Amino acid sequence: MIYTRLWRKKKLNIFVRRLHVEEKLQKKGFRIPPPVKPKGSYTNVVQTGNLLYISGHLPFKFHPEQKVLTENVIVGKVGKDLTLEQAQDAAKSCALSIIGTLKEHLGNLDKVSKIVKLNGYVNCSDDFRDQPKVLNGASEFLVEVFGPEIGTHARAALGTNSLPLGAAVEVEAVVQVL
Repeated sequence: MIYTRLWRKKKLNIFVRRLHVEEKLQKKGFRIPPPVKPKGSYTNVVQTGNLLYISGHLPFKFHPEQKVLTENVIVGKVGKDLTLEQAQDAAKSCALSIIGTLKEHLGNLDKVSKIVKLNGYVNCSDDFRDQPKVLNGASEFLVEVFGPEIGTHARAALGTNSLPLGAAVEVEAVVQVL
């Protein structure tokens, strides 16, 4: 984390946090995607006070040459059609999509002061038991991008028999902002 020293009239040292999240994403080879338009009667973000409630985001396939998310949803049942590693990549895609929604809403990702909580839903076979490991794909990405102080969060990971559009994973978030 980078800090900048500011001086006030009384010569007090005050340190201001400067994350430059967008620069960090670019250095890692990611472009921030535009937010996906809601597919139903809801909005992507509701803000109350300094908390943002981010609606569930589905995973989109990543285009490796262009470093962007495509419009193709990652579909299938984890444990049947997808491996754990593929599902973790899908969860990471959800997190990147959430970052796109945050960017659109806030204008500047450095306004994020804490990723408070993620709720993740995994479309999985009846015998699949590693839902928390799937959600690690999203959790670890957010910690990598925002740093452990801001990115570490509470979480729920649930298995389900179906998700919208046949998606493999869906992630929603609660985020605190400055």
